[in-house]
Amino acid sequence: DSLRGLVERGFPKERALAALTVDAAEFLGLGSEGGRLEPGAAAHVALWEGHPCEKGALLRGLYLEGEELALPAPKK
Repeated sequence: DSLRGLVERGFPKERALAALTVDAAEFLGLGSEGGRLEPGAAAHVALWEGHPCEKGALLRGLYLEGEELALPAPKK
């Protein structure tokens, strides 16, 4: 919700997404090993319906180290 609030106030979506991926991996000292989807990178992937920084975006799939995780049922 914090990043969504920044985007709603004009922060670029691409920079907000980078803050959660590439920038976070760099901060944690993972360098080129994380935060990217490319051969040799350690990847955890979230599949979204809609941009994850926009209100109403829905998480549709989550994979950690290639294994799909079960998601809770959507809230009604």
